[in-house]
Amino acid sequence: MSSRKILAPLAISAILVALCVAVRMAVRDGMLPPNFSAVAACAIFAGFLFRRNLWAALGVPLAAMILSDAVIGGYEWRIMLVVYAALLAPVFLGRWVGASKPGLHRAAMVPLSSLGASVLFFVSTNLAEWMFGVLYPPTPAGLAQCFISALPFFRYTLLGDLVFATGLFGVWAAVSAMAPALARTTLAPRTN
Repeated sequence: MSSRKILAPLAISAILVALCVAVRMAVRDGMLPPNFSAVAACAIFAGFLFRRNLWAALGVPLAAMILSDAVIGGYEWRIMLVVYAALLAPVFLGRWVGASKPGLHRAAMVPLSSLGASVLFFVSTNLAEWMFGVLYPPTPAGLAQCFISALPFFRYTLLGDLVFATGLFGVWAAVSAMAPALARTTLAPRTN
């Protein structure tokens, strides 16, 4: 295998991870609104781009979360586990985008996958907060209160996922238009 075939996926993965970490640090520092994140969008894009190598695709959001949480700090382990799972799942949405027909059909799949990732994150993480956290009582009223309290954050999740997914796929489409061979390939080799 040529060094170019190895270095290109590593470079793109590193750029995606760096983007995710930088955005999470900007949120932590109050430069961006809470829950405005690039992780789910990068997971979708990695799933699309590295669709022949699931492990390479999963490595992008996982590395981004591990590196940024090393700086930001951890939280209740069961909630953390759900957060990580909710941010790895969009990789499969990206694979779905990659399996769709190129052109307008695929372009429509990007915002749909972004919306799906946002809803999955909102529902799963707030359910985990209600089940394992200390802020809400373990009652139906507590569950309702948890989801209602999270609605202001949900809009930022939606916006971040859509902005970053659209941006990543838009840049990829522009680069692919300039270098058509890129549009016909994925970067990572198939693994068994």
